[in-house]
Amino acid sequence: MHSAGIESLDGLFARYVAGSLPEPARVLVAAHLSIKPEQNHIVSALEDLAGDELSALVSDQIGNREARLAAVFDAPKLAEMQEKRSESGILPQGLRSFVGFDLENIPWRTKMPGYREFSLGEIDGCEAKMLWIKAGRKMPAHT
Repeated sequence: MHSAGIESLDGLFARYVAGSLPEPARVLVAAHLSIKPEQNHIVSALEDLAGDELSALVSDQIGNREARLAAVFDAPKLAEMQEKRSESGILPQGLRSFVGFDLENIPWRTKMPGYREFSLGEIDGCEAKMLWIKAGRKMPAHT
């Protein structure tokens, strides 16, 4: 993050492509890209650059290869996890899966008139919350 605590969208995209974002931020960027598909070209260009760099590297042998492959194939399947979620709704699928609810089913807690929040708790070192702000209200300070 920049010293002001705000990271540029390009910086977020670069960290998204590099796989270095915490999970809540990764989900948020993925949701942004599904809502704003015209910005996918930036991510594609960054992926191309990363691919060029990776192809130039000398590969190392993967240690404990069979155990790692078994762990990957034993992991819960994304499709199985998504079956438990609503298939339609307002939120992008990735965000809906991450939160566990679509917008109309989130168990909001009213914090003050026109401001509700739903806490997902600490995830990957981040305090993750969904905020609902009534139109016309000022956004409270947040990170």
